Amino acid sequence: MVKESIRNPENPTINLKNQGIKKVAELIDYEQLSPEELRESKNRNAAESAKEAYEWAAEQRRNIEIAQNGIKKGLDNEFISELTSLTLEQIQELRVETKE
Repeated sequence: MVKESIRNPENPTINLKNQGIKKVAELIDYEQLSPEELRESKNRNAAESAKEAYEWAAEQRRNIEIAQNGIKKGLDNEFISELTSLTLEQIQELRVETKE
């Protein structure tokens, strides 16, 4: 990257397929943001993180609901785990809670 910027300072070619170089380029771009752009970037990242967390929680609630229904129908833990991606331990806990 340094050699390329010396050879062609106006338009250096950067190999963004290299993960290390890509990360460095992202950090340099990030540091050059104005305060307003930085704020917008942080807000956008926070919104994306919140959305991902909400989607994950909704998926977990749905998986738990499916597991509870499977337990009520008499399905075994292994099969429920395959359907929901819940661990066998989580399903066993649900099984205990369902009996109470």
